Amino acid sequence: MRVCFVLLAAITIISGNTAINAEPTSILTKTSTSETHAINSALDNANTKRFLRSHEVPEDDDDVKGIKAVEEERLSRQALNNLLDGNYAHKFALWKGKNYSAAKIYSKLGVSIHRDRLNIYNAYVKYLK
Repeated sequence: MRVCFVLLAAITIISGNTAINAEPTSILTKTSTSETHAINSALDNANTKRFLRSHEVPEDDDDVKGIKAVEEERLSRQALNNLLDGNYAHKFALWKGKNYSAAKIYSKLGVSIHRDRLNIYNAYVKYLK
């Protein structure tokens, strides 16, 4: 009985020393350091780096004013319908105010593809003269 007690005490002391040992083994150090580094770098770089599959729109030098200017240059469907109906005066005044040449209006209307818009182009050429 005393031999079992001594053996049990020896095993407890040996295993207790390992469980209390605060110094990590080399494998755990390498693994935990790289995982910690990966987590820290992801958190630190969250504001400076973009992930490839991010759904955020990248910030360009364009501001809202610049985007609206691009949208204003496009010919909307309603404006095109008004032009096709014969309401030319207002749109022609805007185009002339922006110094649009006849060639620019030709490409903007897409006359080479849409022949029904040729009369709008011809009316603008007459308006410019």
